[in-house]
Amino acid sequence: MDFVLEPVLSPCYARPKLVERALKGRYQVAMNILGPQGREHDLLIVILPDNNGSLYGDVKRICETNLGLVGGRNIVLVDALARRIPLVSDITTIIFGADVTHPHLGEDSSPSIAAVVASQDWHEVTKYAGLVSAQAHRQELIHDLFKVWQDPERGTVSGGRIRELLISFSRATGQKPKRIIFYMDGVSEGQFYQVLLYELDAIRKACAPLESDYHPPVTFVMVQKRPHTRLFANNHNDNRAVDKSGNILPGTVVDSKICHPTEFDFYLCSHAGIQGTSRPAHYHVLWDENNFTADGLQTLTNNLCYTRESIKEVLKVVQARMREIKHGDSNCTGTALLVGIPNVGKSAIVSAMHQIGRIAAAEKGKLKHAIVSSHLGETRDIRLLFPSKYLFLDFVSMVKGNEYR
Repeated sequence: MDFVLEPVLSPCYARPKLVERALKGRYQVAMNILGPQGREHDLLIVILPDNNGSLYGDVKRICETNLGLVGGRNIVLVDALARRIPLVSDITTIIFGADVTHPHLGEDSSPSIAAVVASQDWHEVTKYAGLVSAQAHRQELIHDLFKVWQDPERGTVSGGRIRELLISFSRATGQKPKRIIFYMDGVSEGQFYQVLLYELDAIRKACAPLESDYHPPVTFVMVQKRPHTRLFANNHNDNRAVDKSGNILPGTVVDSKICHPTEFDFYLCSHAGIQGTSRPAHYHVLWDENNFTADGLQTLTNNLCYTRESIKEVLKVVQARMREIKHGDSNCTGTALLVGIPNVGKSAIVSAMHQIGRIAAAEKGKLKHAIVSSHLGETRDIRLLFPSKYLFLDFVSMVKGNEYR
C-alpha cells in the first residue's frame, strides 16, 4: 500500500475538554479540501495523553456518531490478501447469511426476528451489510427477500432484501456478483426444502431486474449450529490429535460414515473448544449450481470462521452509543439488538436474532457494566459472553417514553 508522506492537515493539539470542538473543526477543514476533489478521509490519527479516563470513549463517540467516521476492517485473512481463498478469489462472489429466530415458548404475541447479511467487498469478504426486521410469529420463511408493489408514479416496483444487498455490493465493488453463496440457519430439517424453494425463487427474482439475462449460479447451504453430535479423537492420548483442552483440533471435518449416504452434508468444528466438549456445526448443501468440491466448500466455510471480531469491539460501540444517549439525562434506558453468531463466524453468517436485551448504564453516562437480558429481571454481563456469540447490530433508546434512533 502506498502512503502520501504529507498529511492533508498538519497536526494540531487540543485540551481534553475541547476535543469535540477540535475534531469537528479539523474534520470540516479537511472536507473543505478533499470535497472538491471528490475524495474522503483515508486515515485519522488521534494520540491520547494516556489510557485512563473517558477521553478514548469520547473520541470514539464523536467520530462514530457525530462525524460518521466508521467502517474499515480489523481482521483480514492472509489468503484473502493474496487472493487464494477457494471459491471466492477466482470470480466476483457475494456471500449471504440469513436466519430467523423465534420468541420463547409461551410468548404467543411476540414476532419472529429475521436477519440477512451480505458481503460488500471482494476479494476480502470481511465487510458485511445487514438488514433486520420483525415478521409474523413463528414464521420460518423470510417474508420480504423479494417483493413487488404498486407505486402511484412508477407503477409496478420490485425490491426486497436480496435486491438491496446486491445493489449495495455492486456500488461498493463496481461489479455485479458472478457467484452467490447463501448460508442459512434457524430452520428445522423437515422444512429444508420448503425454505429452499421459496428463497431460491426469491434470489432468482431479485437478480432478474438488475440486468437482462443475469442469472448467477447459486450455492445454498443450511446450517445447524446445535446438533447433538459430538466428535472425539481416536487416540485421546495423542497430543497431535487433540488440543490442550482435550478436544478435537480446530478445522476438523467429517463428511463420511455419520453423514447422509447420498446427500452433500458435513460436520465442521472450526474453532478450538474453550470449555467442555467442542460442538461441531452441521452443514447441508441443498443446492449447488457452482459444482463445488467437498474440500473446496469445507475450506471456504472454515476460512470464513476466522474473520470474526472480539466482543470487546462490540462493547466499545455500546459504550459510545450509551454515552451519546445518556448525555444530560439520567432517566433514560437503552435497548440493544444482539444477533447470535453460529460456529461459522461473524463474517460468514449473522444467524439469529438471539436477544433483544435491556442495557443499563451507570451514573453520569459512563457505561461501566453492559448487561443484557431477554426477559425483564434477567441480566447477564455482556463482557462474559463467548467472544463469537454476539454481534451488536442496532441500537434503540427510550427517553421518557419517546423512542428514537
